[in-house]
Amino acid sequence: MTSESNDQIPTPAYHAIVCDDDADVCSVAKAFLESGGIKVDVTNFGEDALERISRTNYDVMMLDIMMPGMTGIEVLQKIRSGIPNSRHLPIILVSAVSEEDLMLTGLNEGATDFLKKPFSPAELLARMCTHAASKRMHDKLITVNRTLEAEREKIFQIQQGLLPEALPKSDKLTFSAAYRPSSRAGGDFYDAFYLRDGRLLIAMGDVSGHGIPSAMHMSILRAVLHSEADFDHSIEEILSRLNRVLYYGLDGWSFVTFYLAVYDESKGILRHCGAGHPPPLLHRLDTGEITELALEPALPLGIEVDFQTQATNHSLDENQRLLIYTDGMVEETHSETGELFGRARLYEALQDLKETPSADVPARLLKALEGFSTRELPRDDVTLLLMELHG
Repeated sequence: MTSESNDQIPTPAYHAIVCDDDADVCSVAKAFLESGGIKVDVTNFGEDALERISRTNYDVMMLDIMMPGMTGIEVLQKIRSGIPNSRHLPIILVSAVSEEDLMLTGLNEGATDFLKKPFSPAELLARMCTHAASKRMHDKLITVNRTLEAEREKIFQIQQGLLPEALPKSDKLTFSAAYRPSSRAGGDFYDAFYLRDGRLLIAMGDVSGHGIPSAMHMSILRAVLHSEADFDHSIEEILSRLNRVLYYGLDGWSFVTFYLAVYDESKGILRHCGAGHPPPLLHRLDTGEITELALEPALPLGIEVDFQTQATNHSLDENQRLLIYTDGMVEETHSETGELFGRARLYEALQDLKETPSADVPARLLKALEGFSTRELPRDDVTLLLMELHG
């Protein structure tokens, strides 16, 4: 190591470990680094370095390659593979041997940098400060990420609490549902509950995007929906009121597709309307026929201040299933080919589940989607709500 004066380089209070079997190298490195504001621990043995690293969160390490006993490369391998909290510890290898193969071996094993002896103490200080700063930033990002993940978990739990704990059930119908967000907090929403006049209200919404902002918009939707439903408004009026709330409450870039219906069990009449949402599918179990129940065209909610739509009536009968879904179901793609799952596969999957109990159908549809895409999580939130009419 060459001798140089330190020009009082200002550095944060980093904590470094120096491991070199040469006591003189350790002494000079420690003195120069500490004069530059770095706290330094010194050891001449790889085994001792591993023990220290296992209990101390160092910012950076200087590690000699050629040491008796455990070599620097062996120390490096154990740090990268066996000490979880030190996987991202910056390690600067030093050696008096300048063989390229040795340097490449160290870098391939996870070293951050390499210095050849004798080296400039000022260069060592500069490199250690640079790598230590990166380590501090990495640690800060991990802390921020953990905080955000904790917040996402809280929002996820709140969101799950907003979804219906139990769906309506009678002698004439049963409901089942499945929901798979693309992230910890999603923007899809569904609900079904009885109105004061005995009719059944059915709703599903899909906020553009996903994550925390979408989940927040979804919670607002639910609150407004239940409030408006208490005033016996028509479903067209409810959608119009939801639209005004979203128009003034969204960020200008977001929008919400929505499906809203009321079902009169005594008459078997479904009256529904939508706002840019996929039309539901009617599966006639006696014939196997699957058809879309048409919706009048309408823009998604939140785009224009005035919203216009027209509800339509449909007669439903026993031995039929009504599937309401968000577009994440049909717009999912294969992870490698990019091919869409599409409506044809949804029709086929529904047909294959004709004999499956309705309570299991939504979950089985999600499983079919996951098998097709081969992704751990879907690209977009996916929500399925199934109503089966009995005899």
